[in-house]
Amino acid sequence: MMEKKRILVLFGGCSTEYEVSLQSAYAVLSALDKKRYAALTVGITREGEWLYYTGSVENISADTWRQDEVNCLPCAVCPGRGRHELAVFGPTVLRFAFDAAFPVLHGKNGEDGTVQGLFELAGAPLVGCGTLAGALCMDKDRAHKLAALAGVEVPPSAVFGKGAGMGAIAAAAETLGWPLFVKPVRAGSSFGITRVEGPEQLAAAVAGAFLHDGEVILEQAVPGFEVGCAVLGNDALTVGVVDEIELSQGFFNYEEKYTLKTSAIHCPARIPEEAAARVQEAERHRREAECLFEYRFSCSPYSAMAYEAFHPELCERRVSKRRKQELVVYRLPDGSEPSGYAEMSVPADYADSSHVVPSVFISGTGGDRAWRDIDFDEAERKFAAAARRAAAFREGRPKLMQDEARRAAIRETRHRVCTAPILKSIKEIHR
Repeated sequence: MMEKKRILVLFGGCSTEYEVSLQSAYAVLSALDKKRYAALTVGITREGEWLYYTGSVENISADTWRQDEVNCLPCAVCPGRGRHELAVFGPTVLRFAFDAAFPVLHGKNGEDGTVQGLFELAGAPLVGCGTLAGALCMDKDRAHKLAALAGVEVPPSAVFGKGAGMGAIAAAAETLGWPLFVKPVRAGSSFGITRVEGPEQLAAAVAGAFLHDGEVILEQAVPGFEVGCAVLGNDALTVGVVDEIELSQGFFNYEEKYTLKTSAIHCPARIPEEAAARVQEAERHRREAECLFEYRFSCSPYSAMAYEAFHPELCERRVSKRRKQELVVYRLPDGSEPSGYAEMSVPADYADSSHVVPSVFISGTGGDRAWRDIDFDEAERKFAAAARRAAAFREGRPKLMQDEARRAAIRETRHRVCTAPILKSIKEIHR
């Protein structure tokens, strides 16, 4: 008879997603193959207490498990390598060996690499992502930056801590444009997320996000619908079917994720296979060209810096009287999208990363050109001319621009350390 594997299942957690974890754990423990596996169940209270639980699985789903004091004993994972053990503190100390840990935890102190680090320190096999993946993926800001460096397009965003004033946050929101999303940087299950349609909703959304984390991120809204794809494994990967989330209103918030009251999930996604393949190929070529552009000019082709270079007749530089800040003020060509405003402005310090119009680069170098037809030497001449115009504007304003050298040094360091190594190979390809 085959010996059962002992799986240490953790549920609950010191997290706003405590209730979600209970339902996930109930599903896991109910579906566990009892002929092959034996579960060692550990509940973590909202306050962070670890308890070895031997009571009914139904009590976990109902969140009454903690009331069953007879079946709850304090416990701790032994961090030493070798035999992986759970120490249970009753009248005597009991030690239970386990073969693998399965943290069925959601959100902070569960998915963010903290618990994963404990088991990696103990050398115990772990179900799910490791410490680094958990920490990066729970942090929206750093996940965005890493994805962007790998060539994956991400929405423009801005991050603020609790010390930031609403003036700075409101200015960033105006730059990103409406609508936008306000989110806690580190939280899951859509807790603290608000879709903000205009400035009057911004303060309440920011306050709500700060309830869940010490940093908030403002993200430009991306039109379209959401698809997902699950991947299981390490070396040998099992790739799932692409699914599609259909929304009737709003966004895929906490309630919709776990009740599907007005939304639906389609698996497979309602996308033609041929169309998906064409989109993937087109996106690959486009992103290669974008990366080359970013390498040559150290900015996004969809930024205010690029827009100023290619459409000087639609841009000018001004100094904000209220904030004493240099601005790049621009308007869009007639008939372009988005519409509904006369002009917009971007702080000059952020002109290299701000989002303007996706068609800016191509339209600015010859109307209906494709990426492969772009003359990068022509683009370089336009950038040089734009730089001269900016320098002329700054002349006579030494106090306003006294930090320009420092900012330039920071941008250069960022490009040299982060961007250039990744894009070097792309530059070689396009020579």
